[in-house]
Formats: sequence, structure tokens, C-alpha cells
Amino acid sequence: MVASTEIISYDIKTQNQKIIDDYFEARKTETNLANSTQVVINNTLNRLSKYINKSFIDISRNDLVSFLNTLRKNETDDPNHKWRYIQSLFDDNRHNFQMALLSKNRT
Repeated sequence: MVASTEIISYDIKTQNQKIIDDYFEARKTETNLANSTQVVINNTLNRLSKYINKSFIDISRNDLVSFLNTLRKNETDDPNHKWRYIQSLFDDNRHNFQMALLSKNRT
């Protein structure tokens, strides 16, 4: 027997993946994202989905800030501050992603 929380979690992941896929389709018509950038963004959005465990449509600013703080690493673990690349990339694409969410809510 499958627990209802597992079904809800699966539905959220499926819904969020559809939103991620739609986002990339929209971005392909606007810009030519490098494959490596697309992989990083996709992985980060999937990590966000798993972290918040709710629909992207219901995401709050606090959810996003909390997630971004998980990307932060201390000086010992990351002396070159590579974590900032992912956070910066996510920040740069956040506006486009939010616009994709808004258009998704209108349809």
C-alpha cells in the first residue's frame, strides 16, 4: 500500500518537472542556453523542488531564501567560493523562471 504522502510527493515532483520542462522550452525560444548551463539550472531546480516539497506555484520567498542558504558553503569547504556560481546562476534565472510560473498560472 502506498502512503498518501508518497502520492502527494510524486504529484508535486511531476508537476514541478512539467514546469521546469516548460521553462526550458520557453528559454529555448528566447535564448540559446549552453547545455552545461541548462544542466546546472535543471539540477538546481530539481534540488529546490525536493527541498521545498511543494509545488513551485506555492513557493514563498522564505522557501527560496532557505534553499539558497543551503547552497552556501564555508571558507574551508569552498575557498574559491564556487557555490556562488550556482547561487548567482539561479538568481540570474529566477526572474525568467518566475515569469514562466506566472504564465503557467494564467493558463
